[in-house]
Amino acid sequence: MLLPEPARPTDARSRELGDSIWVMVGGLASALQQAGVAAALLETTARPRCIFAAGFSVANALLVADGDPARFERGWEQLRARRFIATAALGSYRLLAAAD
Repeated sequence: MLLPEPARPTDARSRELGDSIWVMVGGLASALQQAGVAAALLETTARPRCIFAAGFSVANALLVADGDPARFERGWEQLRARRFIATAALGSYRLLAAAD
C-alpha cells in the first residue's frame, strides 16, 4: 500500500458535515462504481456538505446523504434484493431492442 490507512471515524463523526461537495452523475454502470468509492469515503471522511446528482447516481446520493456507512451498505443490499438494479438494466436493453 502506497498511502497510509486513514483512521476510521467514530459514529458521531460519520454524521458530521464535512467541507466537501460531491458530484455524482451517470447511468447504472457509473452508479455501481461510485457506490464502492462512496462506501469507502463514508468510512473515512465526514459526509459531504452538498451533493449534486443526476441519472441513476441519484440512488447513491440519497444513500450518502445520511452519512452512515452501515446504512449505505444496507440500502444497496435492499436495492439488490429487490432486483431494482436488474430491472433498471433490463429496461435499458428493452429500449435498445425496441429501437431496432
